[in-house]
Amino acid sequence: MRTRHYALLLLLCVATLTAGAQDDNSYFDDTGMPQGSAYLEHLDRILEIFSEAYPTYLPEKYFVSDIVSKGEKLSNCLCLSTYDENRQMILHVDGQVLNPVSASIPDGDPYRWNNIANMGKWTPATDVTTRFRPLFARANQADNRYSAYHEFGINDAAARDRMIFKQHVGNVRFVDYYADSDGHLYTYALVDAAQAKKMFRGYEDGELAPMLVHHDYLDTHTPQQFSRWKFGEPVEQLSAGKHDHYLRQIRDRYHGRNIRKSQWLASFEQTEYWLVIFDDQPDNALASIIAFKDGNLKSAYDEFARLSDDDDRLEDGRRETVWDLGDEGEYAFPEIMAITHNSELNTTELSIRQLGVESNWYFILREAGPVMTMIYYQPDPISIE
Repeated sequence: MRTRHYALLLLLCVATLTAGAQDDNSYFDDTGMPQGSAYLEHLDRILEIFSEAYPTYLPEKYFVSDIVSKGEKLSNCLCLSTYDENRQMILHVDGQVLNPVSASIPDGDPYRWNNIANMGKWTPATDVTTRFRPLFARANQADNRYSAYHEFGINDAAARDRMIFKQHVGNVRFVDYYADSDGHLYTYALVDAAQAKKMFRGYEDGELAPMLVHHDYLDTHTPQQFSRWKFGEPVEQLSAGKHDHYLRQIRDRYHGRNIRKSQWLASFEQTEYWLVIFDDQPDNALASIIAFKDGNLKSAYDEFARLSDDDDRLEDGRRETVWDLGDEGEYAFPEIMAITHNSELNTTELSIRQLGVESNWYFILREAGPVMTMIYYQPDPISIE
């Protein structure tokens, strides 16, 4: 059984790992992500440089490597490319300056490439968001219990005293701790149990993943009021006529790639978030969370997947496995649990839950110019109680 959860577990258990474990169901492995995170603070400029060289294009994948240029060895250079590898670039950081490198990207294993949107997956612990190690919790409103799983355990779990869902913030107290072979489970309770009626009004337990944080988190992160789709409500899709302006911008950004499915996720002030799943291409699949502000495409989180080599097909002819084991070619629906304004970096962050076949995934996306990058990731096996 190989999923994102177990691939990540293997990677983090081996601190000196230099070549990531390969997951046949995922286009990008984890090789080079820690090195790539060193470039995260330069991401806005990286995207700008790439688009200046290749108008209308953004880098879609990257890896970090030593490069020999003009007889000089340069360490930890950033190799960038579009998916089809027709547009490529190498950059090197010298102090705070990004310098293009005159060299060809080395040939090698195609699995070394990582999704550009996952460059921040191993964001340094000093980051304004990740240093708080937020915990996403499962809810049991009737018993006033909110339990969060962590693979390796955290030392300051009992210090978390606030819970965030949408724009609401509640005071919580630490209740219990449990550990087994799956990991560590921390349980909390609202100080005022009746507050759940306001915080989670209209939401069942299975529709919730509130976020547990230390109160200091709120000094730099302000939860925003927004509306989001939840199960049982009508599904709004991008449609011709009503959304022609959006559809035209999507075609431009993704260079004519056909849309297979779309759904509105949430609205925040003048910003709308949409899930767009594209038709598979011969060698890859793509799903994107796209933000439109004032009607214009602002940013997107693009999750590519390498198509399975398995010959098994669904009834419509698509590959049975694309993003994760057992997904039957369907992208796990991302639900936005919180939208926060990061005042230190003056950007927006999305707290997201995805319900998978064998594991749930929770992560935080941060807007960086035209892309959203994953800066925090918390897997959660479905089996843990």
